[in-house]
Amino acid sequence: MAESLFDEILAIVTEKSSQVDPIGSSVKVDFGGKYIHMDGTGSSNQLATKDKQADCTIKVKEADFHAILTGELNPLTAIMKQQVKFEGNPAVALALTSLF
Repeated sequence: MAESLFDEILAIVTEKSSQVDPIGSSVKVDFGGKYIHMDGTGSSNQLATKDKQADCTIKVKEADFHAILTGELNPLTAIMKQQVKFEGNPAVALALTSLF
């Protein structure tokens, strides 16, 4: 069975988040019913696939987020085209630049 796009995104985020310092806050990526929650308030970035409270929520389609993670889509371009939307403190999303 082929890996789903969400599973591929989760694998990329898991690998990248383990290689960077904790982000110092919490971020949730909302794919419209599927979620990746990163809590970077402790000694490492902890991931969950649950709809948890976060300092910033990023709403994006799976395909667009995958394109950002793989370098096919520039994050700033995605924001300008409103392919990525923020709720909460958007400055927290800047902590994710180390993942892109």
